Amino acid sequence: MAELRAFAPNTDNKLVLAEMEKAWQGYKQVLLGKLPNQQDARNIMTLSEEILALAQTSTVQLEKYSGSAAGQLVNLSGRQRMLSQRMAKFYQAQQWGVAPADAAGKLEQARKEFVAAMQTLSDAPGDTARIHDELTLAQQQWLFFDAALHQNGDSMNRQRNATNVATTSERILEVMDGVTGLYQQLA
Repeated sequence: MAELRAFAPNTDNKLVLAEMEKAWQGYKQVLLGKLPNQQDARNIMTLSEEILALAQTSTVQLEKYSGSAAGQLVNLSGRQRMLSQRMAKFYQAQQWGVAPADAAGKLEQARKEFVAAMQTLSDAPGDTARIHDELTLAQQQWLFFDAALHQNGDSMNRQRNATNVATTSERILEVMDGVTGLYQQLA
């Protein structure tokens, strides 16, 4: 937040960042200092969506400020990191019985956005061989992740699937973080 505030290129972006910092303080209060419980878990689901919306608004403002096609690819690849985590969040919340009523729909929407963005990134002109290789790796991880998201079964299988969702979402985040860095080098 400190780095973003220091960089904020205009008043609109500064206002969004101030609102996001205020939301973060409320979020942090729910996260810290208490034993985990279902009510706080439900609150975390709501607060995380609020912070996500503000972060996305700020990101779009910064992308527009950059004014470059490479900036769009940086945003899109960076958003893939978030989408992998968002899908895992909704999946785990459903497994734990703390998901909001619209969790399945939001998970599916994130899934569709992820698939479409992977196609856009794969088709981007000017991708280097390294970017292409990393996107291929992310796509392979996606196949495992997507399969785990759609598996059901007995409690043993659900636990294994939950573990697979957690680990593959982290791996996708890691790979897409690298891809985002590679696109930043092109900008």
